Amino acid sequence: MIKTNLRQLLRDRNMNQAELSKITQIRPSTISDLCNNVSERIKFSHLESICKALKCNISDVLKLF
Repeated sequence: MIKTNLRQLLRDRNMNQAELSKITQIRPSTISDLCNNVSERIKFSHLESICKALKCNISDVLKLF
């Protein structure tokens, strides 16, 4: 199973979902779904935007369990 570590990354950077949404231009509901691990898919462009905004690697966002 693949899950996101997005909630923890945001916490570590003292950022909230609304701020990430504004920076990345990704809908708040999409960010929320990713944080809550209810998404069944993610666009590569969204993943790229999130990584750039959080200055992290893809492996920091996605985890295989």
